[in-house]
Amino acid sequence: MIKAILFDLDNTLLDFNKGEYDALKVIYDDLNIPYNEDTINLFIKHSGYCWGELEKNKMSLNECKRNRWIYFFNDLNIKDIDIDEITDKFSNELSKGHYLVNNALETLERLSKKYKIYIITNGVSFIQHRRIKESKIEPFINGMYISEEIGYFKPNKEYFDYVLNDIGLSNKEVIVIGDSLTSDILGANSSNIDSILFDNNDIFKNYGGKRVTNLLEIFNYL
Repeated sequence: MIKAILFDLDNTLLDFNKGEYDALKVIYDDLNIPYNEDTINLFIKHSGYCWGELEKNKMSLNECKRNRWIYFFNDLNIKDIDIDEITDKFSNELSKGHYLVNNALETLERLSKKYKIYIITNGVSFIQHRRIKESKIEPFINGMYISEEIGYFKPNKEYFDYVLNDIGLSNKEVIVIGDSLTSDILGANSSNIDSILFDNNDIFKNYGGKRVTNLLEIFNYL
């Protein structure tokens, strides 16, 4: 019997992409970098690569945050940039982005009446705490497991073992809901935890497991 739901945060409950675009606009404007599809996609490419390396334990969180900017500026041949300053400023701007995914609040409110709800995220601690608080979802959350705080990252089995041990439930008593096949779903599979893929953009049509394109569809499986 499912007693708790382990929710990913970014692009599952909160619209990370929208917040990221806002943050990039601030950085680009400050540095007189054109804010367009090409420059946005260039950063997203490097950021995605770095987060992928982090998930594979090939890059630390600090390296991930810095390296994506190093690669970005190298590609644009921009020199004499204080990477630490840009990294900190970008993180601060990201912390302001607390846009909710469609139906997130209603879904959490309904689920919280029957299940314990926990956040599982690889994000940066102060960014995630601020976004959760300002997005108004905090009252429905029973606990948060932020990788920077617990020392393990999704999809590593150690991350999920830590969470299960801390909440005192078995892998058969929880379900993972997230948007990432390489982080949320792979991590759940590695720990024999049931999962639901949140495919908000309806990309993974051939996915063989539980899949929803709207958060309210979760109730079809619970």
